[in-house]
Parts: sequence; C-alpha cells; structure tokens
Amino acid sequence: MRVIFWQDSLSPHQAAHIRGLLQLGVDVLWVAADKLSSERLALGWHTDAPREAVTVLAPSAKELTRLIDTRDAVHIFSGVYGTDACRYIGSCLARGSQVAVMSEAPDLAGMAGVIRRGMGWLHTMPYRSRLSFALAIGSDARKWFEGCAIPRDRIFDYGYFVEPGQHAVAQTRALPPIVFVGQCIPRKRLDLLLVALSRLTDWPWSLDVIGDGVKRREWMALAGRLGIGARVRWHGVLRNETATQRIASARLLVLTSAYDGWGAVINEALWFGVPVICSNHCGSRVLVREDRGQVFRSGSADDLVTALHSELSRDLDAARRKRIAGWTRANVSGGAAAKYLLEIVANPTSQHLAPWLI
Repeated sequence: MRVIFWQDSLSPHQAAHIRGLLQLGVDVLWVAADKLSSERLALGWHTDAPREAVTVLAPSAKELTRLIDTRDAVHIFSGVYGTDACRYIGSCLARGSQVAVMSEAPDLAGMAGVIRRGMGWLHTMPYRSRLSFALAIGSDARKWFEGCAIPRDRIFDYGYFVEPGQHAVAQTRALPPIVFVGQCIPRKRLDLLLVALSRLTDWPWSLDVIGDGVKRREWMALAGRLGIGARVRWHGVLRNETATQRIASARLLVLTSAYDGWGAVINEALWFGVPVICSNHCGSRVLVREDRGQVFRSGSADDLVTALHSELSRDLDAARRKRIAGWTRANVSGGAAAKYLLEIVANPTSQHLAPWLI
C-alpha cells in the first residue's frame, strides 16, 4: 500500500503517524511546498522526516503530474480549501484515486466564523461526495466537516501525534512548576491563568512560561500588578528539546486558549505523565479525561481556579504519572494512529473508533 500526504509544509505533528505507517510496511510519500514555515521555525519547531519516507519538497510541474497520476495510492490532503495542496484534490479524484482530507476546525467564532463556514461549504462542493473519508482533527473538526456537507458516515476522529522520547517517565521533584507553553498572543489567554493563580497564593506553586509574542510585556506587567511576579519565570522561545525537558519535569501543564484546533503540547505533557488543564475550546481536550487532568470553560477564571485547586490538591506520585504516560503511549502514539488509519483506509464505509476515545 502507498499513502501520499499533501501539505503546504512539513509538520512535526505528522512525523509520528507517518513513522508508524512505515513500520507497518506502508510506502509513504510526504509532499509539501516547503520544509517548515518561518513562523514555525521562530517558535522553536523542527521536523525530522522519517528516513524511510520519500519526501518531495516544492515539486516541479513534472513531479506534480507524476504524483497526481499515482492511482495505486491513497491521497490525503491537509485542509479543505485555501492551501496550495488542496488545488490538486480534483485532479486526483479525476484519475480515479482514493482521496481523503484531514483538518482541524478553524476558529468559527463571530462573523469571521460565519464566512469560514460558507467558504468551506462552497469550496468542498465540487468534490465532497467523492471523498473516501475525512479525518477530523480535534473535538470540533467533525462539526466543521459536517458544515462543509461532507457525509457524516465518512468523517472519522483523528488528531496530531508526537513522540518526544521513549525514556522513562520523569520523576517528581520538590515543588515542580506549573508550565505554560505557547505564544504570548491574545488567543492563548495566558492572562486568564495569571489571574486564576493570583487567587491561589496560599498554594506553593510556581509558573514557567515558555514562548514569546506581542503580549509578553503586558502579561509580565500584569503578573507584577497581581503580586505574583516573583513566582513566574519567563523563558521566551526555547529549542524544542529544551521545552520538552521543561514539560517532562512539570507538575502540571495548562493550556488556556480561547481557540486551539488541536494543541499538541497536551500530547507532550501526557506522554511524560504530566496532567493537563485545558479549556473546552482546545481540540485535544478529548485526551484530558479520567485522571489525566481537567477541562474548564473557556474564558472563565472561576472555572480555571476550580480546576487548578483540584489538581494542586491531588498527589502527583510516580504511580499516577506512570498511568498517564502508559495510556498515552498505548493510545496516542504514531503506531496506534497508523493502525487506526489503515483500518479506515481498508473499510471507509464502516465506523471505526479512535483508540484514544475507547
């Protein structure tokens, strides 16, 4: 079997399930216009494509024709419209190939969301009835695809997958920090976390902020005004390996986003047995169940305080970390995703349950 992934740029969140497919004997081609966008490089991202995968960067017109003419493959496109890769969906369908799309949900709030819904419906109209399946990345992507009028029985839950390391779960130390990883931009709502933590000063917490952005200075000043400046360490952008080490040694990861299509930092935290608090507007909130953390109502400082109090009141012993990490590595790994994807490819007319939802 051969699978061709079409994307605008290579993503570290795709490498794990591609590696999983390769380990199952699948031929994989990874087609992208660019290796990694400058914006993502500035965030400390990097992508090491699996050596066994054939990577085609900035394909020429001749290469594009050859790829489109590959009929004995499953073509999986990232996005439904607005990307360079999506321009070739119709051409692959015209060759009689099996074609699928994968996408997280865009931000559908407000008038901009209404426009995005209309654009999605309009742009998928020529091909949606001919798609083999659609991979919905995150809790809200299924509704997004349904809004594009893609048949419901062809929509399957999916995600992003990262495997930051196979070493043992990091052991807790005295008063490990809470960690926030993300851009300092309005959408990430770090200010909400600072306000919530300022109401929990009786607890011996500290906060590591990893990331930078236009709101950093404003939020640093906010921490000072709230009287918690001495408890917050601002690290800026760190190399991916360094950020991963910080996550692995944390007491708790918090993602307060007003919108996140997925939020792969949640995968990373759970991989190391670190519980998570996230808003109900994060796509990867589907992973935060049972003893793996808490989900709070987006924008609610009261809800966030309750979630923080609940987590800080619980022991994070080695046994709990081991349970969280064990579940994650069994159900949200690249290998687990690859097996699930192949089940869909083999029989897209049947219903398949994602392993992280069982």
